[in-house]
Order: sequence, then C-alpha cells, then structure tokens
Amino acid sequence: MDLQDKIYDIALREHKLFPKSQIADYYKLLYQSIFGAEHMVKSYGESLDGIYREMSEIEGDETISLYYDIGLDTPIIRVNLVRCKAEDIPAEAISKAFVRGAQTYRNRYSANFDLLLRLLTNTLLEKEFKKTREELNEFYLRVKSLSFPVIHHSIVYRKLYNPHYRVIPLDAWNNELQKIRK
Repeated sequence: MDLQDKIYDIALREHKLFPKSQIADYYKLLYQSIFGAEHMVKSYGESLDGIYREMSEIEGDETISLYYDIGLDTPIIRVNLVRCKAEDIPAEAISKAFVRGAQTYRNRYSANFDLLLRLLTNTLLEKEFKKTREELNEFYLRVKSLSFPVIHHSIVYRKLYNPHYRVIPLDAWNNELQKIRK
C-alpha cells in the first residue's frame, strides 16, 4: 500500500467512527499518527495526575472500543479512557504505557510531515469527506505558517464525541495490559 493509500485508510477509519470530524481533527489524527504523544508527556507523575483527574470526571462505558489504531506504518492507538474506567484499568498502567510509549515511539515519516499533510488534504477532497479545496488550502497554509503546531480537536468534535483518550504505541499498551491481567 502506498503512502497516499495509507493516509486515506486512517482518514476513512476516523470518518467512519466520527463522521462530523473537521479538518483540524484529521490534522490532529495525522499529527498523532506521526509524532505520537511525545509533545504531551512531561513526567510520569504529571501524566498520572492528568489521567486520574480526567477519569474522575467521566463515566465508564463498556459498549465502546478500548482502543483503535491510528498508525500509518507502526501500530499506535488511541486508548479510550471511558472504556478503561469501565474495565477498571488502573490509571497507573495507562500512564506507564503512555509515558514509555511517548519516549520510544518513532515514525519513519516524521521528517516529511509537510508532504504527509499535503497528501491528507488531497485525501479530504474525496467525496465522503465533504471538504473543499479552498478550505483545505486555507487550513494548510495556516498551519504551515505556524510550523505545524500541536492543536486541539475542533469544537464540533469535542461537543459531539467528548474524546477522552491517550495515544500509545500498541506494543507499550499490550506490555502494560499483560502485567495487570496476570
């Protein structure tokens, strides 16, 4: 599968799960797929505090997926804290996987983010995404002028989908789950 197809695949998976995703949400998806969560992790303690705080504010739900893959080439997942809470997965285990994963995750495409974003904008021109060339070009030029910053989900995405997740490489997640499920 070529790179354009891989980008289409992750964008389509996101669209099927979250059909009202905005351009910013697809950008965030690509950013997380390429760079993981390194930008979010300062320390284990700070990560743990954030996960404790977030999990204290949400209700658990066993009907949603524990995680889904957002990786282009290396499996990296968004682990759903709502499901973690429903399954009583300890915040410590989530934080360990999150911090270790952020420290070790490297994607071979990270030096080419500009190209990847251009491929993503081409993908979002496909009919199922309902984005216009004008709005995609405007978005691309804006984030490029800001040196491709980390951004939050769109207001629409936050209101509709209330995201609570951590981006973790699949192997780091599986290692922590094996420890707590023995």
